[in-house]
Amino acid sequence: MLENLLNKPPPGPIIPEVPGTPYEGGYYVGRMDTGTGIYALVLAPRDKGQSPNPVYWKTSATATANTSSLIDGWANTQAMVAAGIDLHPAAKFCRGLSIGGFTDWYLPSISESEMCYRQFKPTTAANSILSSGGPQGPMGLNVYSIPASPKYTTTDPGMTTNPLFQSGGSEAFDKIYYLSSTQNSVTKAWYTVMNSGLQDKLFGKTDDGFYVRAVRRVRIV
Repeated sequence: MLENLLNKPPPGPIIPEVPGTPYEGGYYVGRMDTGTGIYALVLAPRDKGQSPNPVYWKTSATATANTSSLIDGWANTQAMVAAGIDLHPAAKFCRGLSIGGFTDWYLPSISESEMCYRQFKPTTAANSILSSGGPQGPMGLNVYSIPASPKYTTTDPGMTTNPLFQSGGSEAFDKIYYLSSTQNSVTKAWYTVMNSGLQDKLFGKTDDGFYVRAVRRVRIV
């Protein structure tokens, strides 16, 4: 029996079931599949993990190699570090954070940002229901979240039931643009509008007016 106990693998991490549960330096969002592993996504607390002012994706309208992943924000952010973190103010803000003893915060990918909107939508406003134009086609479609998420309807997702994340709450997203780490083209990157869930790339990397909310992740498998 002792031999069996010694040979037993250590238990995996305890993962919350309810989005918004305090967890690993922030708040549990949900599970996701990057293709190289299954992770629990963690959203940074607003007071420390959200940029106090708008920031640029990049200081110049030029491409950054290996930043086009729709789901792996860590890989995108690390590619910006390799290319010169001072050239990437949004990613620099995230990588400079130390919250709850954790220093592995990063700029979320567009699909990670979608997960945050779906779970923590701050208002009762109608969702964007464009059938095309999003990173995966229809707005809201997210094959990387677990379970995979369907496209939005005008009312689904609804406003979060967690009062901390409702508009006016201490953890609520502002009803504005939030940058992702996912590059769309030489001059543009994806962002999410947090009052409708719209995912777009209309504005350029050097356009002002974008906020950042950092995330980190915990490997499950």
